[in-house]
Amino acid sequence: MVSQKKLDIIFLQETHSDSNNEVDWGLWWRGYYTLSHGTNMSAGVATLIRPGLDIKVTSTSEIMAGRAVAVKAEIHGFIFCFINVYAPNQGPGRLDLFQKLSVFIKQCSQDEVLVMAGDWNCTTDFTLDRTGQEPHLQSAAALAQLGAEAGVVDVWRIKHPSVRQYTWVKVVDGRHWTRASVLYLPVQEGGQGLVDINSRVTAFRLQTVQRLLYSLGLPWTDTACLLLRKAGRLGYDKQLFLVQPLCVDIETGLAFFYLSVLQAWQTVTAKRRTGTTPGMWVFEEPLFGNTIITSQVLSSASLRVRLIEAGLVKLGHLLKTSVPQLADRLCIRSTRVLLRLVEEVCASLPAGLRAFAENRTLSDQWDDEFVGQWQSEEDDLLRLKNPESTDLETLGKKDLYLLSVKVLNLRSLAGVKVSRWTEFFGVGSSPRGCWRSLYKPPVNKRTGDLQWRIVHGAIATNRYLVHIDPNTGDGCPFCSQSKTVFHLFVQCPRLEALFRHLQGWFQGLGVHILQVMYSCEWDDEDDATDGYEQHGYDGEDYIALDLKTWEADSTKLIWNQDRAGIEHLKNYYTKKCVYWLKTYLAYGKSTLQRTVRHVSIRRRRHKIWKSVSAQIGIAVIHPAAGVLKYSDKVSRITLIQD
Repeated sequence: MVSQKKLDIIFLQETHSDSNNEVDWGLWWRGYYTLSHGTNMSAGVATLIRPGLDIKVTSTSEIMAGRAVAVKAEIHGFIFCFINVYAPNQGPGRLDLFQKLSVFIKQCSQDEVLVMAGDWNCTTDFTLDRTGQEPHLQSAAALAQLGAEAGVVDVWRIKHPSVRQYTWVKVVDGRHWTRASVLYLPVQEGGQGLVDINSRVTAFRLQTVQRLLYSLGLPWTDTACLLLRKAGRLGYDKQLFLVQPLCVDIETGLAFFYLSVLQAWQTVTAKRRTGTTPGMWVFEEPLFGNTIITSQVLSSASLRVRLIEAGLVKLGHLLKTSVPQLADRLCIRSTRVLLRLVEEVCASLPAGLRAFAENRTLSDQWDDEFVGQWQSEEDDLLRLKNPESTDLETLGKKDLYLLSVKVLNLRSLAGVKVSRWTEFFGVGSSPRGCWRSLYKPPVNKRTGDLQWRIVHGAIATNRYLVHIDPNTGDGCPFCSQSKTVFHLFVQCPRLEALFRHLQGWFQGLGVHILQVMYSCEWDDEDDATDGYEQHGYDGEDYIALDLKTWEADSTKLIWNQDRAGIEHLKNYYTKKCVYWLKTYLAYGKSTLQRTVRHVSIRRRRHKIWKSVSAQIGIAVIHPAAGVLKYSDKVSRITLIQD
């Protein structure tokens, strides 16, 4: 999205960058960039320069880690100093940053053109603050003094003298309008489908794991395995995705990219397939951090170090090497300890794998090149049903991203209800799986967005607007109560008469069934054609078309005025429908000409059909549930009021 802005120089704040994902910035941004990592996940600044821009960067300076970075560059003979600022939220931290900025600016040359941009987290004019007041007046004074010392002017404020810029604002009771993580969920699950950068990166890392474990013939997999074997000097490559990270050191010696791959792997839970047929992959099982291999002797730290130094890190290494050879390679005199180690390791294996591993002939054939496969278990989050496929080998990139969104935002989404209204109406009041219906035709997107906001309670009531304009007040204009989203749609006294009217109407309505049936008729003896359309209501005939006029006690006057519509239906039933009827009869002629027992059925007019094609749709209106269900075959639903 940033690359599509077509800007020359971009100042980004709150980048969440660190040494692990710094290499990703180079893959994503092709131009010049400089980063300043913060000490926590809420800091970080980045300055980006468009590729191809005629600019020469002379120096970069980090004024405060994760808070301010300066880039000096030459453009068309002029020296510019670009300072990207992301001020802390707390007052003392802002004062410290402003002091360091003042010292840095004083060291700049008079010939340099100073440009400062970013998020200052305070304003010199408290009337323009998003809360209507400046909580830390010392920061406002320090910012004004810094601007005066540097001789800079607020260009954005000159062009927008009265605009307040903010995103998500906490209100008095500690609530948000809606949590940002809710927006990352797909539309069909109650979100808005916005892209979460962290989840996108995690999904990319999981795709790397997917290709590394299951793809064949990729040129980079051998290099990847060599880099993975440096992790903790364990010599593991694909086995690293089986070990428990808390039990072994996998960070030492591992490249930043593959360290981030292993960190992304922790978002899923790997579970072994039950009933897996043993194979040579059994000897690839890691000795350390493996859930199926336990041994009291193996818990010795000194023994683990000796095994790692000797390169005996897999089950095959232990079983293929005789006890005297193990004693010689590990420099251990006690063969009894090593024999006990082998016995405990074999005893901890499942019965099916133990018999295979203890086969000396098979262990001698193992050459440290065969690799097994394993399966990741589906990680349920917020009653997670998708992705349905949990086999990493076949998991699509969209499902990987969806899984990453939910796992990375697990803490933020914990406790979030399917609807804001569940806390008002109670559990079970909001139906699941109906989110996509908010955006189905004929509902346009703008109307769907409004309904989505109502469901999540993201409505700008006076309770929120009072933080922008204190003169507004948080009271309802129709009563003296506080205007919350529940009050706006349910609790306001002005709605009582409307609810009483609706309640009486729905109680009298009950559950009703609307049926529509249409057909065409063709007599193969005299080639006569006719058509028929009938509407039923609660099992009774309501209105019917005789190809000239509608026959019913009500609504017929209105429908009979549509002569063009009646002619259209007549043309359809006597020509187009009959054409397809003849076509299908020709297809099934051999079946229809079979000799069967003759049965004659006679009924009243319009229902004596020799050959009939019919289509029936049923609509059920349930006032208590407030839903309208209809079959896919119904092309039009018309509500008729008698």
